[in-house]
Amino acid sequence: MNILAFDLPNCNHQNLVKLIESDHNVYRCGYGDQSYLISLGIKNLPGFDYMDFLGESNKSQIIKKVIRDHNIDIVIVSDPVMGFLSGDLKYDVTYIGPSTYVSNMETDKIQAMEFVASCGVSVPKVLGRYQSDQFDSLSWSKPLVVKPARRWSPAIICHEGEDEALQEALSNEYPHEIFLQEYVDTTWETSINYTIIGDEYLITVIKHDGNIDRNYGVHSRDWYTDVYMVDLDPESEHIVRTYGEKILSKLVKLYPGNHEGTITGFLTDSGDWYFGEFNIRRSMHNSIPSYMDGDAWLTAMQGDMSTYRAAWTDKKLIQVVIHTTHEHAESERYPIELHDTYPGIHKPAGLKSDFMTCSGGVIISTESEHRDIMDKFISELESTTNFKANRPY
Repeated sequence: MNILAFDLPNCNHQNLVKLIESDHNVYRCGYGDQSYLISLGIKNLPGFDYMDFLGESNKSQIIKKVIRDHNIDIVIVSDPVMGFLSGDLKYDVTYIGPSTYVSNMETDKIQAMEFVASCGVSVPKVLGRYQSDQFDSLSWSKPLVVKPARRWSPAIICHEGEDEALQEALSNEYPHEIFLQEYVDTTWETSINYTIIGDEYLITVIKHDGNIDRNYGVHSRDWYTDVYMVDLDPESEHIVRTYGEKILSKLVKLYPGNHEGTITGFLTDSGDWYFGEFNIRRSMHNSIPSYMDGDAWLTAMQGDMSTYRAAWTDKKLIQVVIHTTHEHAESERYPIELHDTYPGIHKPAGLKSDFMTCSGGVIISTESEHRDIMDKFISELESTTNFKANRPY
């Protein structure tokens, strides 16, 4: 099969690697340094650069010409601004990805909150809407949650004394409509990884992010060594799953389709859960394996939930952040050859030319029964390189 993936940013990495291993011809449309992906067998299309066509009014025609010229059989979308292709390409190729409406749930955060509220799930209150260049945060109490109204950029949380830095961040990243949201005093940010195939859904991984206080400040996120994505205790996982199922059960009833995604939310000390955001794709720089070969994944995503469900039965995932110190950030070669010695550890996404890291870190994963292998991998990595690792287990 000839496959074209709009994979942004590296959310389908593990799936695309599996498709290459199953002898499919995979083209990826993205931006930035793609040399690592090319080294794995994933191809670029000459003259078809993501940033060149994204602003064109005739995007669909440009993409259809590429499909014809390269005999594309399947288009895979994990980019929230490309969901319109679900309708535009339905007579041309097999489409794997979100529908237009569901895709908009990531980019239009107001729409997403309205849908989630209709599912009987709590959402933080919207306190006001502004154009970012007309907003003055000085008159607002802190912490202050600021989100883009119709972009997929993340939230910013502004604390006391950070008003000037907030304005700079808004000028650089949010030159458009923003809205202010109620601050939920929370212990955990939770992440629900799900798959929708037809009118069925499957929750695959539920974790919480121990770095919540460091993820959403006015400054760029750094990599930390204490924790990353960690298992919830059984009672908390049950709470999060219950709310996730309320959302997903209504979503598949109204908007069936075929995509993998995540839902974030906030679990409070009192056991309440508030909706955070939709992501109609796997996690950024994805480290979650597919647990099936490329052919089986294609079969599943074209309508066979039983194949997908069987692959995920009784699976428990360990994720570990591998990072460098600040002075080595973005200039340290990741020892990719270690994965040949420890094949149970899945290779990371998000590497650049000559296996340099993005922002000084990557995420790796393995199955929980391979914990001893992960520990040996980390031990060798830390004794032979400048990289360090967390151990969130």
